Amino acid sequence: MLQGNIPQQLKWSPSFLKQTDERYDSLTKENWHSNLIIWPEAALPLPHSQATEYLDDLAVNAKQHDTTIVLGIPFRAENSNQFYNAIIAIGANQGRYNKYHLVPFGEFLPLSNLLSGIIEFFNLPMSDFLPGAAQQSNLKIGAYQIAPFICYEIAYPDGLRRSLPAAGLLLTVSNDAWFGDSLAPWQHAQIGQMRALQTGRYHLMNGNNGITAVFDNNGNVVARIPQFKTATLTTTVQLRTGATPWVIWGNIPIYLICFLILIGGFFRTLQTRKHMPTASSTGRDMGSSLEM
Repeated sequence: MLQGNIPQQLKWSPSFLKQTDERYDSLTKENWHSNLIIWPEAALPLPHSQATEYLDDLAVNAKQHDTTIVLGIPFRAENSNQFYNAIIAIGANQGRYNKYHLVPFGEFLPLSNLLSGIIEFFNLPMSDFLPGAAQQSNLKIGAYQIAPFICYEIAYPDGLRRSLPAAGLLLTVSNDAWFGDSLAPWQHAQIGQMRALQTGRYHLMNGNNGITAVFDNNGNVVARIPQFKTATLTTTVQLRTGATPWVIWGNIPIYLICFLILIGGFFRTLQTRKHMPTASSTGRDMGSSLEM
């Protein structure tokens, strides 16, 4: 997993594109021995249609080394001027995934007809993506399948369950550089750690400037590289099969327990009210005690 550590203020600058390409080229050439090389979300900050020649050359080199490269890049929708926030696989294997859960104000603008152009903040680069389909194929690496996610999609468990138990590995690419040196990237990583435990799958999380880490099927940290550094994480992971109870039933047991608690509380309240003395009976008791 390549952590390019591209500064957010320069990421979408055309003048910095060459440096971005050179940085990922250099990191990739050092890791041709790997079966799978992963670049982060929107690693190439330009539309796929403008990078075909570059990507074709990269795919040829990857195929010669029997390597698959998975990278993030905006992908133009057919017959449209809008884009998907996408992941593509090139080289020894090919595939594509379009992000389904988009971030409001970051990847799409609610009430865009009213807000766009009013405040400069809302005119962010590549902030008007289209959502991908809710049901998409996993990425295939040889005979195996990888469940792909982009950024905070991993926070939505229902989408994750749709990829299982077919997928033997989880993959999340992100760009948490938006959050700087805050707790948000660590929260993101903990969500990913929980998903590994829930699914019984290794989880690869690759961020532009971190947190880049690998969690095993028990949610333990296998490997991690420091934030805010240009670095590479190389490790070996297991592709796993089967299904945990959560994969099979999801949150149904939790909903059932909550329902039973509510029913129990309802009947407990009825029982308490049934044995509670009324105002009239209390008055009669007081009268009889005065007569005595």
